Amino acid sequence: MNANLDGRRVQSGGKVRARDADILSMNSTLSAHRCRNTALGLVLGLVAGSALAQIAPRHYQADFETADWRVEAGSRSCALSHEVPGFGTVRFVQHWAEPMRFQVRVPMAVSDYSRVSIHSTPAPWQHDGGARDIGSVRVASAMQPLDLQGGAVRTLLHELEQGRFTRLDWQPEQAAAEPLVVTVPAVRLRNALPEFQRCLAGVMQLDFMPTGEYSVSFDSNSTRLSYLARRALEPAIRRYKASRGGVARIVVAGHTDSSGAAWANEKVSLARARAVRDYLTRRGIPAGRIEIRGYGERWQLDPDNPAGNRRATVWLVEK
Repeated sequence: MNANLDGRRVQSGGKVRARDADILSMNSTLSAHRCRNTALGLVLGLVAGSALAQIAPRHYQADFETADWRVEAGSRSCALSHEVPGFGTVRFVQHWAEPMRFQVRVPMAVSDYSRVSIHSTPAPWQHDGGARDIGSVRVASAMQPLDLQGGAVRTLLHELEQGRFTRLDWQPEQAAAEPLVVTVPAVRLRNALPEFQRCLAGVMQLDFMPTGEYSVSFDSNSTRLSYLARRALEPAIRRYKASRGGVARIVVAGHTDSSGAAWANEKVSLARARAVRDYLTRRGIPAGRIEIRGYGERWQLDPDNPAGNRRATVWLVEK
């Protein structure tokens, strides 16, 4: 009887071990399937990522036959614009007493793009080098997504004057979005340049962006600061001192009316700028922070009002 009981135990133990072996085999098979599925998922993910990275950009550019540039001339502003069909308008804009700007205007707000890379590229018929990197700037979600100022604007205009093209590469915020490439050709630009340059000659141009502007008047043929002129400078002095170093420099420009010889007016305008600088230094502003310029009879505020052109302008420029 004990022998039969032991036999049944041996037989039962064998069945348990066989069942455990089957379970281990099933687990091994499931693990293998999971590994294959994981590997397949990784491969598919890499393929999909590669496909997204290779999304072809959408191109916008005017045909050479229809490409054109237009000038909008005003008494205190000038604009040189080019229309990009299906996209919008690019333009160089000069407002009175501001730096020149390069702007992009679109009919609908741009919201899916974060940055624009700006390049100067040779025209198809040019063979004098490749693309030149001008810079990369953030864009705004607005109908004027790009508003560039500074030295890069002058560089862009100069490159176009040399017959090179401007290329704007719009970088999407999401990897799956479609990139944009906007090309601005120099075709027929030289036809519009003379009119644009004539307009610029009558608009005051600055190479900096002022954060504050103040003006004082002078008597005819005088370079002496009156009591009222000194009082008019006090707000500029207070703002400079309150900035605690935030105002990096002060630019003072003298002006005259158009009576008399141009060379004499240049000297008078510079003397007026010196008079303002000397007063500012007596009021505690370091002379090394003040830059003076003499503009003579250029850039008349009002040709019909000579008294308004006998002036000095003070600009505060932050860092």
